Order: sequence, then structure tokens, then C-alpha cells
Amino acid sequence: MITNIETGEELKFTLISQEQLEYTAEVTKEPAEKGFEVADGVLTKNAVLKVKGKNGVVKLANMGQEITQVSQAISIITRWQQKGQLCKYIYRNGFNNCIIKKFSIKQTSKERYGYEFELELEQVRIAQQVTTKVTGKTKPDGIVAKRIAEKEKKEKGGTRKTTKKKKSKEPTLTEAQKSAIKSKNNETMGGRK
Repeated sequence: MITNIETGEELKFTLISQEQLEYTAEVTKEPAEKGFEVADGVLTKNAVLKVKGKNGVVKLANMGQEITQVSQAISIITRWQQKGQLCKYIYRNGFNNCIIKKFSIKQTSKERYGYEFELELEQVRIAQQVTTKVTGKTKPDGIVAKRIAEKEKKEKGGTRKTTKKKKSKEPTLTEAQKSAIKSKNNETMGGRK
């Protein structure tokens, strides 16, 4: 039985004669001057399930009706394949999150209303888009901050070095105090004469 995960449609096959499950990996190798090649990495491939069988009357479980025409069953499987819809296969092996990679049909005189088929399913991992909400202003680090500062410097026409005036440690005087000191100085200067 194969189930379309997205629509919930189910197709039941009359006879499954063979299931072949394949797990493969690609090993990258580098040549050596003498001796064996050196393997430097492994890339695991998606698992593949090859199914052979015969199909006659097909039941659509969610609709409660039987399909007797071969063309209807074939059109359902090809529609799933063309749209790349996720399926689930259950017989001897359970195979989740797979797509129909290959579907071939052979009609002979032995099957009056049915057909022989080969189905190749490939297990896939679906990537999902994740969004993150950023609040506030983020502060760039390292090289990025340095480049932003250089760009701002060019836009402003360079930077000037400014120095702050140092404050004197003498107490500040009010205008009245300053004039009193001035008049005292004038008296002492005038009194000496």
C-alpha cells in the first residue's frame, strides 16, 4: 500500500513480488604515488526502495470506491510523481517521506485487466525555511565593524582629532568676587603712591 501524505489518498496493490532496499554512499578518493588510494570523505545518499509487483483492482481507501480501470490507477501514481508529493509505503518494509522516482508499467496478455509494475521510491529530507525575529539594533563584530567605520570615515571626509580643554584646579569666582579683588589691587597700588 502506498499513501499520499499530503492528500491522504491510498492505493493498495494486488501483489508485491519483490522489494529491494538500497543504502549507498559515495566515497571521495585521492590518488597516491604508491600503494592504495586515500579516502578522504563519505557522502551518504538517500535510501532507495525498488518494488516489483502486479496490480489489478485498486482500492482508494479514503473514497471507499474501487477502481477497475488500469488507466485510473496509473494516472493517480503519475500525478503523485509529477507533483513530487510525499508518500508513505507500507508492505514488508515501511518507507516514510519518500517520492516516486521511477514508475514503469508492463502490460502483457497474462494480466487481463491489470499490469506489472516497477516502482522506485527515494527517501527525502525536506528543508524548511526558518525565520528569526531580530529586535533592537545589532552591533557588528570584528572585521565587519572595522569596514563600517572606514566607510563612514570616507563619507564624512575624514576624521579630526579634537582635544578637550583641561579644567583648571582653581576655584571659579563670581563677577562680584572678581571686581572686589580688582578694587583691592587698585587700592593697594594707589596707596603706595
